[in-house]
Amino acid sequence: MKTRHQVDYSEKILEVKNLRQYFTSGTGKRKIQVKAVDGISFDVYKREVFGLVGESGCGKTTTGRTIMKLYRPTDGQIIYKGNIIGAGYEGFIYKAKKIRREARQEIIINQPYKRKKQLLKEQYKFDILDIKKRQFKETETFQIQSEETKQIKRDYNLKTKTIKEQYLLEKRDLIHDYNLKKGAILSEGLTPIIKEMNHFLKIVKSRFKDKVKFIKSLKFSKL
Repeated sequence: MKTRHQVDYSEKILEVKNLRQYFTSGTGKRKIQVKAVDGISFDVYKREVFGLVGESGCGKTTTGRTIMKLYRPTDGQIIYKGNIIGAGYEGFIYKAKKIRREARQEIIINQPYKRKKQLLKEQYKFDILDIKKRQFKETETFQIQSEETKQIKRDYNLKTKTIKEQYLLEKRDLIHDYNLKKGAILSEGLTPIIKEMNHFLKIVKSRFKDKVKFIKSLKFSKL
């Protein structure tokens, strides 16, 4: 009679210790450091169902890619079945950039409100450029006509100031209108996302029998 194989549920399959993943953006004095993952630790045991959930941008994807060796960790250790994983090969850099581009395109396609916001922003850029062109043209035309006398020059300065103020007000109104419409588009897109996330968290809480980790502000919090 065959004996059933005993499973050691206390065996650690994956250990993540004090993992940090920082990215550098910009050049020179404008160079800044972005903390994508900042000192998280967790263990996954044999046959354990482990969930990593959190808000958008909290570091879930970055944590997964670092474990998969797509990113070289800034600090910390990743141990798989007792062996320290050497994270980050040069050959993965191209793949990581490709994945990032595909993910960004996927987000734009699957979230129409972002596409609307992008189109709105481009339209307002053209509108502001048109205002500047008309302002310059009118100012230049008046300058040519005001070169005869000093009195005309004083009138020119006053007129130029009036023109500038007029177009600044028009530009301010245009920007205000743009921000209002952008806010409406963002609200339209975020409402279904928030509902979907709340629904997902309810499923996670009700169905998973093992532990779940929730990332908030780059660090773990209790769920």
